[in-house]
Amino acid sequence: MPRMPTIDELIARAEFLAEEHKRLAADLKTYRRLQKQSGKAPELKYADGKLTDEGVRVLEAGFKAGRSPSDIARSLGITVPAVLYRKRTWEADQ
Repeated sequence: MPRMPTIDELIARAEFLAEEHKRLAADLKTYRRLQKQSGKAPELKYADGKLTDEGVRVLEAGFKAGRSPSDIARSLGITVPAVLYRKRTWEADQ
């Protein structure tokens, strides 16, 4: 029989989900801003999987917001190593 979570575990999980909601809302806000600027939904990746300029802007917005590489990768549909590579390049340019 599975163990019932403690109240502290439930609170921690609720806080985690609230933070995840904030991150997803920020992604949506960035996406809508880019959509409004271009007049259409931005393409974030090319057919070969490489990021478009808009995709790179969304990626860099994630870095600036302090999001984790796994969060960014998940929101863009790319791998964590790809995000880490882009992060090293971005940090070198800063």
